[in-house]
Amino acid sequence: MTLRPDDIHRTVLLAAHDGTQPTLDAAIAAHDRTGIVICADKPTCRHAGGQAAILTAVVTARRAFGTVTVRAEDPAAILTAGIFKGRALADAMTSQGARLLPTVAHGAPSEDWPVLLLGPGTPVPPEKHLAALRASWRGWTAIVAPAGLPGETAGTACVLAPIAAAALGVSEAFGAVRSAPGSEAGYRDIALNLWNPGVDHQDNGPDLSHAPAAWWLVGLGHLGQASAWVISWLPYADPSGIEAVLQDTDRTTPANYSTGVLTPEGSNGVPKTRLTAAALESAGLTTRIIERRVGSDFRAAPSERHVALLGVDNLPTRRLISGTGWTLAIDIGLGDQPGNFDSILIHRFPGSRCSDTVPAWQPREPRAVTIPQTAAFADLQEHHDPCGVTELAGKAVGAAFVGVTAACLAVAEALRELHGGTGHDTFLLSLTTTTARNSPGDKIVLVPSARLSR
Repeated sequence: MTLRPDDIHRTVLLAAHDGTQPTLDAAIAAHDRTGIVICADKPTCRHAGGQAAILTAVVTARRAFGTVTVRAEDPAAILTAGIFKGRALADAMTSQGARLLPTVAHGAPSEDWPVLLLGPGTPVPPEKHLAALRASWRGWTAIVAPAGLPGETAGTACVLAPIAAAALGVSEAFGAVRSAPGSEAGYRDIALNLWNPGVDHQDNGPDLSHAPAAWWLVGLGHLGQASAWVISWLPYADPSGIEAVLQDTDRTTPANYSTGVLTPEGSNGVPKTRLTAAALESAGLTTRIIERRVGSDFRAAPSERHVALLGVDNLPTRRLISGTGWTLAIDIGLGDQPGNFDSILIHRFPGSRCSDTVPAWQPREPRAVTIPQTAAFADLQEHHDPCGVTELAGKAVGAAFVGVTAACLAVAEALRELHGGTGHDTFLLSLTTTTARNSPGDKIVLVPSARLSR
């Protein structure tokens, strides 16, 4: 029997890799049974940051869970930014596969589902649930904590904070459902300070006033689409004056839906550049498409003072970053195995070293694909062709909430120095352990900026 690896949901694949389900079909069925309830009160529905949090929670949860249900107290609120700008909140949510529930509870859809409350004032629903979490934000800081604890006031938060809080909330809810041995996900307090990442103090940063006037996204899969999603929520005073260069050569496959927040379910054969351009143009930005790879002969022109965000999975391209001519380039990397799929590593250039000297990016022999010794892969080997099973074993597992969190960190890296903050040459974060390590840089990299609305 033929196995089509490009059709397999990358988050579902996690259960086949780690042995928690006996077959791939069982993993798919288990995923379909999962669900989450997302709740938002009227202030959250009407506030720009709250809207960013709600839609981020919906698009990431829709890929991580089988069913997403939403209780929103003002579903008719009109979205003020993002790729659904100008549409009603309810219309945007249902277009992404969410089910709207009455705001007055009539029993939980399932007691095995977690509940994610968005904003400081959204009440806990009375029905039973697996876990109840609250995602809130202050300044540049995203916070997720058990719902019984008081939430932070939104105030004039940097819009990246509610986006990151929503993605982290979905991550914690996913961890609670997954219930890995020793994990406290879903029952702990976590915070991510985008102004001072990896630093545990109360400096929440200044009001957000400016952002780069030009972006260059290389690789429009999991990370590139997440970066476009985050950029679309920046409240530019004149978004039509903001250019986004979009560079990729790939077309969508059905599996891309599971990690790509801009990829529609079932999409197949659509150029990722065109998909991303349509999304950003709906947010009002101007786009330019390049459908060729970054090679040794590729250079940005001196006039192209863009911030480049790279979400690629090949070392040769990464080694070329420093010589390409971008004013500021930020490389985003994710883990690809069950034990590290939610780890994020960011490199900034220029920095303390050139891209071709990063030790982990040096040429090496391709890693041989090892088929996991799990019941699910044993079943696949028994019933499918060996080439398809080997190809599937080599595919990275992933979850959309990881990519969006990583994109928030990368975009924050580009914004921070415009507001007088410190850039970081490297930053490493694990969502499982919530541990972070960073290496602050001593070079200030200023890029052309544009004013944001207040």
